[in-house]
Amino acid sequence: MRKSLQAIFLLVLLTLVASAQPPTVQASVDTYSVHEGESINLKVEVSGAAGEVETELPDMPELEVYQTGSFSSTSIVNGLVSVGVAQNYTLVAKKAGRYKIGPISVEIAGQLYQADPIDLEILPARHASPGSASMPTATPTSAPAHPTLLEPAPDALDDTRPAFITAEVDRSKPYLNQQITYILKLYLSAAPIGPVGYEPPETTGFLVEELLPRSRTYATEVDGRRYYVVEARTALFATSPGKHELNPARVQVTLQDSLASVFRNDPFAYLAPPRDMSLETEPVAVDVRPLPEEGRPANFSGAVGQYSLTATLDKSSVAAGQPVHLEMTVSGQGNVNLIGTPALPELKKFRVYDTQATSQVEKKDYEVTGTRVFKTVLVPVEEGHQTLTGLRFSFFNPETERYETIEAPPLTLDVTPGKVSRRDLPAPVEDKLAGQKTSLGGKPLKLQAPAWLGWLQALPLLALGSAFAWRAFRRWREASSGARRQSQALRRANRQLRRLRSLSPEEGGKVVLSAVHQFFADRLGTITAGLSLDELDRLLCERGLSLELRQRLRGELQAAEEARYAPTRQGLGEHEKPLCRVLFEIEEALR
Repeated sequence: MRKSLQAIFLLVLLTLVASAQPPTVQASVDTYSVHEGESINLKVEVSGAAGEVETELPDMPELEVYQTGSFSSTSIVNGLVSVGVAQNYTLVAKKAGRYKIGPISVEIAGQLYQADPIDLEILPARHASPGSASMPTATPTSAPAHPTLLEPAPDALDDTRPAFITAEVDRSKPYLNQQITYILKLYLSAAPIGPVGYEPPETTGFLVEELLPRSRTYATEVDGRRYYVVEARTALFATSPGKHELNPARVQVTLQDSLASVFRNDPFAYLAPPRDMSLETEPVAVDVRPLPEEGRPANFSGAVGQYSLTATLDKSSVAAGQPVHLEMTVSGQGNVNLIGTPALPELKKFRVYDTQATSQVEKKDYEVTGTRVFKTVLVPVEEGHQTLTGLRFSFFNPETERYETIEAPPLTLDVTPGKVSRRDLPAPVEDKLAGQKTSLGGKPLKLQAPAWLGWLQALPLLALGSAFAWRAFRRWREASSGARRQSQALRRANRQLRRLRSLSPEEGGKVVLSAVHQFFADRLGTITAGLSLDELDRLLCERGLSLELRQRLRGELQAAEEARYAPTRQGLGEHEKPLCRVLFEIEEALR
């Protein structure tokens, strides 16, 4: 009995020591070379964290930075507790050259840790050839979605069509769950006055994925007239077959057509009043085709696109009764969030536990791509050389209009002798004799198990209770973590805004946008980075904020954009207190 208690105490002590190892911080990017206007995915991973994690990126004037999500996970392997946090960012390249990202600082439970810096090369922008319909360098997402700094077209006095708008989709007859790209083009013959209001179309019946960069600006000619075009693209995925219609999108813009008269030496150019225009697209019809029944594999889980499959085991040798992790990774073009769990083949020599899935969505060249990872715990119940075959994944390829099934190469596993659960073995002989009496020397003899066996049988119940307790603790911690982020959102925003007086106009504008978007991400639990002012205003209106409060916020954000892009380049130090006051009142209104 005493030895059993000592063994349990030693196991708990080893668990505490292992979980007390210092955390590690790593930063990685998906590419080390990128062209101006293109995006990079940055991931900051923290493992072994035991408290609140707060990441602070260094100032990077050559990049636009947007936080695109964070994930946390907790695992227990052989009694060892591991807590991990991953934070994802999208970086849009602005200026060609060689740079270093980092070092990136992470504060964990009051202690500061750093990830190694990353070398990055930004190449000059990809320019379109003369007369080509392809797009030049993208405008950064946080820049105004209209060419306010562009020179007006020389023929802007022509009032036939000073501005117009079009909308189309790249596929009018897509398959169910196939990507459709909605393309909106705003044609302007002169620079607009003030912000451009945008009301997107209703997308009922579609899943929406924003594409990066969110807009491109270029010049073209229509009917012999020069226009500046602002083009925005959005990815849509139909959730049901049949005929759908995307309602009109609307744009409100104010043009000063008389600006062109300056170039024609008209002394009365500025006397002409500005023109308010309300533009509207035509509805766009989409006929969504259902996936065919013919040739549909039995293990098809709804994936549409082009994919590849890999499978790995985390061990090549394991003792019988010990777990091994099977990881199946599906990568390719398509909405990976719509991929269901692949069906595993019958594994008679393994106990199979539930599968957990995680997704990583990427957006490159206006296509939604990504990776979905499925992790399953297997426990071998027989020793020997085992081979796992039949790991397959099926999807519908809309390009070939056929179902395709791909199979991962066979996996081998050496299973050495080990302890297997009692339910996996035949009943022991003692169980058959339990409760019976036998004679030895004329005296009845009762078969009685030793006392320590009762404690051993109670261990599974203790383990089960511990698992339920740990699960409840994880839920409580996740809930409290979200509550902490909400309660500390205003404090974090104020801390960033206090830096405005010491920053340049461009850096101050970045800080304002970053602080405001991070405030709403923490307070509302949703990502707002990349939203236009109108989209953010509509989101806050749905949360019940007053018109006066929303207008004050819009004014401060417009001041931040003007400081970054206007020729006067005035600083933002005087906006610190008004902006902090607006966020305080929004915080009070959201409670």
